[in-house]
Amino acid sequence: MPYENELADKTSHVDIIKNPDVSEFLSKCHKIEYDTQEIETLGNLFTKPNDCNFPRPKNIISIDGSVYESSITEKFPSKKIGYIKIGVVLLKYDSLTQIQGTSNFVDPFEVASFKENNDAYSFVLPSTNIVYDNCDYVQESFRKALDEQFDKKRDNENDPKSSLRETLFKMASYLDGCNDTRIKLSKCPHCEQTENIVINKDDPAPKCPHCGKRLYITDVLRVWEQVKDETSNKSALNRTMSVIERLLSIHYIRTIVESLRDSYVNHLENICFFIDGPLALFGEPAKLHACFMKYLDELNQEMRKFNKSDILMIGIQKSGLINDFINLIKEHIGIGEIYCLTDDFINKYVNFEKNPASDTFGKETYYGQHFVYKNKKGSVFVFTVPYPYAEKSKVSNFKNEKSNILNYKNIKIYTDLLDEFDCSLYPDSLIPTVLAHKYTAISLAPGSKVLDLLSRSKVL
Repeated sequence: MPYENELADKTSHVDIIKNPDVSEFLSKCHKIEYDTQEIETLGNLFTKPNDCNFPRPKNIISIDGSVYESSITEKFPSKKIGYIKIGVVLLKYDSLTQIQGTSNFVDPFEVASFKENNDAYSFVLPSTNIVYDNCDYVQESFRKALDEQFDKKRDNENDPKSSLRETLFKMASYLDGCNDTRIKLSKCPHCEQTENIVINKDDPAPKCPHCGKRLYITDVLRVWEQVKDETSNKSALNRTMSVIERLLSIHYIRTIVESLRDSYVNHLENICFFIDGPLALFGEPAKLHACFMKYLDELNQEMRKFNKSDILMIGIQKSGLINDFINLIKEHIGIGEIYCLTDDFINKYVNFEKNPASDTFGKETYYGQHFVYKNKKGSVFVFTVPYPYAEKSKVSNFKNEKSNILNYKNIKIYTDLLDEFDCSLYPDSLIPTVLAHKYTAISLAPGSKVLDLLSRSKVL
């Protein structure tokens, strides 16, 4: 590692180039090649989406987040504060026509008006070499600060039941051994005991029965396991951001359901959530993906009783191995055609699994199914939509059923939205996701500089 401001030697690569071991190693490496003729036939897997009688949603809610880790002092740059910003943009479907107008250019005044229809959730968390309040170390500080801020994010300031923490408790109640009044943690963050680590909903200060240390509802996310005292906690911050992005969509749904119990099916029918990234939870919080599935299915059962569409939620995947492969074959995909990715397709062309496991792809992480669609303008999108099931284990041959496009009765709504919200600002981009990112991204300059100054002026 170089010293600060030390520049690398311009000729340091020469030794590597002249090293015969390096040349020998590279000569033995080879790229995995695809059969050209086979690639050309993959377009035959794509078909036109089936029509449906469900109306398009009147409201689009787009959610995106960003992370920044700020050094609080130049003399000790490893002392850091973490910032997470989650942006939420409400886009009225009818306003799309006003944005696009009759020309190829958007109306800048209509775009500017979205500043009035967006909200932002900011989370400030102690990171490297920073302790919070009366805590003794960084991991404990991170846990306490996260729980407090989940509680502070309320729709009604005076009602703790309207908080993001309440939504998390609701989701955790679907875990094995949990219910509406108590949730169980996998282990105590302090003593790591696993027996009877329980949080009762009516307990304002739950404690571990073994060591007596404080427990928090947000401990169920387990992101604290990634938090270290002396190294960057960017990975823990990113994991936390990803969870919050997905939990927020559930939070809005829960708020509508519990405040409009007699009419929530009509309101949910008119909302589609756009989320940055796939409908999945990775790493330590992954087990909660199954809770999302159960909760959404409960509501979908009610929606279907009234002949309504299942809850609309789409995860836009902008990069990754699947996107890389689809870019390779997109010229062979017909305009307006869609394909529901099978596990066999992913194992063969994306993961190169010669002996794939019998379990379904994303068994422990995904609550949504992958699709690929080429819209009317030729843009290609990889996206996920919620599985139409409560539990993977209770569906006969789930591996095949999840990739049967006929099981997704509202898929035409998604493709219509991908047609109508196409954005030419970036390749294969969408208006909702571009706007959400615009109002969320923490710019390296001047945004990050301002956060640095704020951190340095406030932290003692």
